[in-house]
Parts: sequence; C-alpha cells; structure tokens
Amino acid sequence: MKKVLLISTNALGDTYLTCAAFNSIKNHFEKVSIDIVSTESAKFILSEVGFDHLFLLKKKSFSEMHNMITQVRKTKYDFVFNFFPGQMNSSIFKLSNAVEKIGFTNFIRKKSWHNDDDALIIKSQPKEKRVWHPSDNYLHRISMSLKAAGIDGEVKKHVFNFDNIKENKYDVALHLFSFDENRKISNDSILEIVKELCVKQNQNVFLFGSEKEIIGLKELKNIKNLKLEVSPDIKKLVNNIKKSKLFVGVDSFPLHIADAHNIKTLGIFYYPNENSVFQNMENKYIFRVNDNKVNSGELVNFIKEKKLIDGI
Repeated sequence: MKKVLLISTNALGDTYLTCAAFNSIKNHFEKVSIDIVSTESAKFILSEVGFDHLFLLKKKSFSEMHNMITQVRKTKYDFVFNFFPGQMNSSIFKLSNAVEKIGFTNFIRKKSWHNDDDALIIKSQPKEKRVWHPSDNYLHRISMSLKAAGIDGEVKKHVFNFDNIKENKYDVALHLFSFDENRKISNDSILEIVKELCVKQNQNVFLFGSEKEIIGLKELKNIKNLKLEVSPDIKKLVNNIKKSKLFVGVDSFPLHIADAHNIKTLGIFYYPNENSVFQNMENKYIFRVNDNKVNSGELVNFIKEKKLIDGI
C-alpha cells in the first residue's frame, strides 16, 4: 500500500484546493492511504473528504509544529506533497522523511506570493525545472506536482459530492469575510451591502461567517429578508451556495465552492489574480476594489448593469 501525505496549514482556500488532489491520488493507486496535515479550523472541511488520518494544528506555534513533525516522521510516506508555499508548510515538508517530496517551498514571508514565479521542488529530480507562473490557475500547482509523481488526470475543484438536502433557495449567497487584510470587507461596508440588497432591493440573502466574524455585526439580526448563519456545516454551506441565484464573495474558500459548481458568481477582488482563482470563468464577474471599503450603491449598480439577478 502506498502512503501519501498532503500538507496545508495555510488559509482555508488553500486547504480546499489541496483537497482537490484527493480523488486523483485515490484513483491512481490500487491501494493507498492518504493523510493530511492542516489546522483545527479546517476540520469541518477535511472530515468530509475521506482522509485516512488528520494531523491538525490547534494553533501555529513552534512547539505545536515540533510535535507535528515528530508525529509525521513516525510514518515513512512514499510521497509528501506541498502545493502552496508558507513557512509552516515548508518546514513540515522539508523535515518529513518521505521517500519522495514534491512541492513548493518558501521560508520568507511574502506579502503576496501569488505575484511571483514559483519553482517546483522534486527530491528525486533536484535539477528538474518546472515553474508555476502567476498567469496559471492555482490548480496547475496541484497537477504539476502530481504529474511529477507520475499521477495523471485532470484535477477538478469538485471536492464534495453531497446529495441535495432541503435548504431554502436564496437570491444571493453572501460571504465578505477574510483573515487577509487585503481581502476582507469593513464591517460598515458589509452592513451597507446587506441593507442595500435586503431592504432596498428586497432580495432574500444568505450571509454566513464564523462566530468571531459576525459577533461585531449585531445590527444584522433585525434586517428583513436576511438569513444569518454562523459557521454552517460544510453540507449546508455547499447546498445553500448551489441553490442561490448569485454568489457574492471576496477571494476566500467559498468562492472555490461556487466555482466548482459553476454558480453565477460576483467576486470582489483586490488582487488582479482572478484567472488563478477561478477554474472556469464562465458566469464569473469581477468587482475590483482598492481597499476594504466597498460602496454598496456601486456594487448594486454593477449587478444591475450585468443583469446578474432578475428584479434588480
């Protein structure tokens, strides 16, 4: 049996994309065990994928990383993959004792790593030159790595195959939260956007986020036509996005879910990197911003101009 380890301790979006490699690896080997190193915050995603074992960091600290590396080194993996750079990802990747290590490394914190060419590291082929370019899609990082391991096949974002569950249909599924300061929307702007869509435009809106993200937005509780969901489980999240007429979100992991199911999507982007983010640009629209303040009127006018929702 082959033993494979994936590493993804970065943001949830990177972890969701990392999971896109699961089926390709599973289908390639007759017998394979697939583990992943990630964070406790990603458990609600990872528990539905089918990994054999989850190594989860509760917090990113030196002591936790040391303990994680010790655990990882107890198993001699045939392959370890690290599709996205990052200091912790790179450290665990380098210090694992896998037979073959394939991935991207970076020990120096960058403001925006996706603006630079990134060379693929292959343990067994140190002189091999394979480069990911910023004009490429993020999934190319995964397919490049898998091909270096002899694993062929198209990598797709369809991580989950849930049966449809009974959920309300919404006009708009809305996600405006991010830990990245250059992606998140200010609370004032979120309130303005929600009021514009729910009250002025009379649209049924599904807004979701973590408890920490929503706790500072108490004014949302009394807005008509708004369904506010705190940390929905992954099945409810996927189905609500699938059943909405339009998904509006910043560059974060739910955007990848909408893309995977080809939902009509309005992406709010600070970085000019949407071609890297979206696997399929059909039905995708970009609203460009320069900071975390979004003018709700301009956003709704954009929706009107592009005719993204009937009735607006």
